[in-house]
Amino acid sequence: MLNFQFIACLVVLLTTVASVQACPRSFVAIRNTFSSRIKTLNGPSCFTERSLRTAGETEGTYDELKETMTPDACRKLCKDKGHSASSIIAVSQTLCHCDKNFKKEGLSDVAKCTNSCPGNLDERCGGPDYLSAYPV
Repeated sequence: MLNFQFIACLVVLLTTVASVQACPRSFVAIRNTFSSRIKTLNGPSCFTERSLRTAGETEGTYDELKETMTPDACRKLCKDKGHSASSIIAVSQTLCHCDKNFKKEGLSDVAKCTNSCPGNLDERCGGPDYLSAYPV
């Protein structure tokens, strides 16, 4: 028998593809299947730079991290700049993108994001023509 939470999430999915914050992470993949854009992630991902899209009026791209760039530094910068609604951050070696989403067809193999982050060489910050994307 289906439980109440599953039914509630299914109703949310059917009525509004854009908002499933109340649903468990397992529903993120289902929501992304019905949308042309990816707005949330379950873990680190890699996208083509051309698939990066503006998610709203509060989006921002910042270059002030430079040699300290890491996914965590970008998350903190986005929060400090008032991008609390962001669910995805995107990073390259020099740019931090807040309040963005990606065209679904831009999703690539994580192995394409080969550049190390200047602030932590063990983390990935994009690649040639690719951006690393992380959940907030």
